Amino acid sequence: MGYVLFLTLLAIVVLDGSLHRTDRIGQVYRQPSSVKYPDGSTHYLGVVHTRSRLFGRHQNYELYAGRDPGLSYGYFVRLGFGAPEERLVIKAVAWSGGGVRVTFASGHVVFVPAHHYLGGR
Repeated sequence: MGYVLFLTLLAIVVLDGSLHRTDRIGQVYRQPSSVKYPDGSTHYLGVVHTRSRLFGRHQNYELYAGRDPGLSYGYFVRLGFGAPEERLVIKAVAWSGGGVRVTFASGHVVFVPAHHYLGGR
């Protein structure tokens, strides 16, 4: 009986870790009309907090860049300086033909080359 209970709990923990949900942190930034990319799309940028679906356990913080204003499908960069969340406040966003540079209130700067988020990734 203990073996079955152990396997059941193990299955729940594995399932919880593999299913996740994302919550937006702060505002979503839209590519300005003055910046044009070869794919002709408008791109968005924002920070998301990924948690396990069942128990809400923290998994990671990610910077999103892509065509989806809901920040669900695109290019993600894992942020290693996330806790506490006020470190994730975006201070400045600079879009260019080569990519987007994000400066956080914590002083961290992340540059995402455009080829990573062009074409719907």
